Amino acid sequence: MTAREFLKQSMKIKCKLDCELEQIQNLKDLATRITPVISGTPSVSNSCQSKLESAIVNLQEQSNVLGEDVVKYLEIRAEIADTIKAVVDDNERLILEYRYLTFRTWRKIAAAMNVSLPRVYQLHEKALQSFEKIFSTPTKL
Repeated sequence: MTAREFLKQSMKIKCKLDCELEQIQNLKDLATRITPVISGTPSVSNSCQSKLESAIVNLQEQSNVLGEDVVKYLEIRAEIADTIKAVVDDNERLILEYRYLTFRTWRKIAAAMNVSLPRVYQLHEKALQSFEKIFSTPTKL
């Protein structure tokens, strides 16, 4: 895995988490729309109740998957943050943090750092080179 791929994996997981959260919200919305119909005559099957139970079970399963993915995301994010902290240059470290930990766009990074967009690209390339050196150095125990 390259340094760039290592950094981008948190973005991918974050996008996946956002998608899962949206799915869970859709399931919650669906579950709240399923309401039992109460009538004076007894019914043989309670299909509405089984639909509600099914929606709740599905919602719980999705929530469990989300929880596992959040743990994975936090582990990877911590590893990325620790590696970024080892970058010596403040501007390089800041660009890496803005981009790969807070997921800012290039324009927002340029505005925050009060530099031009081309300069952000230059600094990012330099930051990636610094990060690559740290990332590719094996840790000694």
